[in-house]
Amino acid sequence: MPALDTSVLVRLLTRDDEAQALKALADNATLRFESRDVLRHAQALFARSKAGFADCLIAAQAAARGDDPVFTFKRGMRSLPGSTSL
Repeated sequence: MPALDTSVLVRLLTRDDEAQALKALADNATLRFESRDVLRHAQALFARSKAGFADCLIAAQAAARGDDPVFTFKRGMRSLPGSTSL
């Protein structure tokens, strides 16, 4: 039997709208997250930048901890608040 990556399933259900998929996951009361505030901050960064969601999550986690700056080689992450290009 073939296996299906959950990201494929989510993208199929949301018609390939990543922002909608992330909002649906964050709004789901059944799921538990380390920090919904960090997740929502990451979603906001993702919605207004060209960075990938993983990079937005790293930036949001660093901001929540007061870690500044986040050093990166990634071009997309450079535009995120608190990120500094190496």
